[in-house]
Amino acid sequence: MCATATQMRTPTEEDARGLDYIEADYSRPHPLPRYAGLHLVNALRYPTDEASIRAAINYIPHFTDEMRRAERPLRRLMLKEMKRFRVVLPRTLQLAADLHGSKLESYVDRVPHSVAVVRRLRELRKHAENGTFPEIPKNGAQFAGALFSVPGYGKTTGIDAVTSLYKDCKLIFHRDLGIWQIPIIQLSMALLGSTKKSLALNLIHEISRAFPIGDYQRLYLKTRLNANQLLLQAFALLQIHAVGHVIVDEGQGDFQEAAEDLDRDPSDQKTPLSSLLIAGSNQSRVPVFMVGTHELKQSFGKRLTLRRRSTGIPWGPLSSKVHSGQMSEFDLFFELLWTCQILDVFTPHTERLRRLFHFYTYGSPDTLVQLFTRVQEHALDFNLPSITEELVTYVARTYLADLTDVAIALHAKDHPGAKNFLFQISDVRTAYFPNSGPKEFTRTKEALSWKPEVEVGQFLESLDAKPGSRRRSKPQQADDDTGASESEPSDAAGKE
Repeated sequence: MCATATQMRTPTEEDARGLDYIEADYSRPHPLPRYAGLHLVNALRYPTDEASIRAAINYIPHFTDEMRRAERPLRRLMLKEMKRFRVVLPRTLQLAADLHGSKLESYVDRVPHSVAVVRRLRELRKHAENGTFPEIPKNGAQFAGALFSVPGYGKTTGIDAVTSLYKDCKLIFHRDLGIWQIPIIQLSMALLGSTKKSLALNLIHEISRAFPIGDYQRLYLKTRLNANQLLLQAFALLQIHAVGHVIVDEGQGDFQEAAEDLDRDPSDQKTPLSSLLIAGSNQSRVPVFMVGTHELKQSFGKRLTLRRRSTGIPWGPLSSKVHSGQMSEFDLFFELLWTCQILDVFTPHTERLRRLFHFYTYGSPDTLVQLFTRVQEHALDFNLPSITEELVTYVARTYLADLTDVAIALHAKDHPGAKNFLFQISDVRTAYFPNSGPKEFTRTKEALSWKPEVEVGQFLESLDAKPGSRRRSKPQQADDDTGASESEPSDAAGKE
């Protein structure tokens, strides 16, 4: 069973109507000599400068004065566009550069119809017939990576932003080579099971979505192939279609579940699915990038062979730290977010409001957008003309208490009571207290008396007593094992 016939097929008029593809154009070779002669590289339509990348990724709704005069129900509906709000941050540019660079380098080893590619494909099919997995090559470049972050810190948004850069070349037909190239495939493990077969089925399904005339649903999904054979056939399809990258998002639950089933020392855990993905990546030379919470990092175990797959890009809360005099991540994000007002009166940006939003969100991009949107929705519901500090606090502690409780506890995470609260949230505990167990609990009077509302009261008192300045240049303190730099309490939360 193979897909060579469909791989070589020239598109008909019917195909052209049903496929979202472009014809390969090699007229703009890559500027680096190493990649300039590679057809798989030169056919990509990828932004070549930072301004183009920002234009392709940024999504900042623009509400005009006319829109602000519309009826309240219409304005409330317009606010749903905020779900698409997206801003290019320095970390986004780093991630895009890392993934694109890995893709280009992998294509060096995958020149179409070369001896190495043909041999590699034959080996994959041989293993597929036997249902055995090839060993990870001991030599050569490694093309598997991983990114870990706390939920709400924008890792999925960052990955979506990077994949959007290939929207103009989702499928490329190389007429002279007879190859249908798929630059990038994205899977969500939240929708998958924790088995090899479910991973294989979804890989084949995503390839079929990009290239429906391949008829892979019939060729592979309706057969009696076992899980190993099916997954190896999926790896072969990745090779056939010159897939540039496989992004596996939200992998922590399934990888963790698989790891817990292993009958081995926890310090030596290595999850089956992550191992298979790494083996498949190195055998096929197709880059694989896994994204998840720090639970995924823990499921990798204490093995350097797996931990070294991390990108090393800090992906914590939006930092207030200033680099080379440039605006901090938090300020950049917040000031652009602040322009998206649709109430009767446009509220000016103030330092007090900035500190208030930071206190209730801890710099989480997702919570920031939710709070800013919900504040305006509440204002429209109750015919309030503008954003006020009292309104922000009311909405934060009424509608978003579950999220703001976590943010408040993170600001006070050195307090034993705040630690007790955070220990109960597994994906936060593994990020900020990686060496603490879920049952670790402090039962002192001070710890048991801690409440988020006490922190809120103290913050609001300090906000009134000392408005303060932004003090952007003050050194930052790094949060435990998150890779993020965050402000000291006096700067970020206004506490003494």
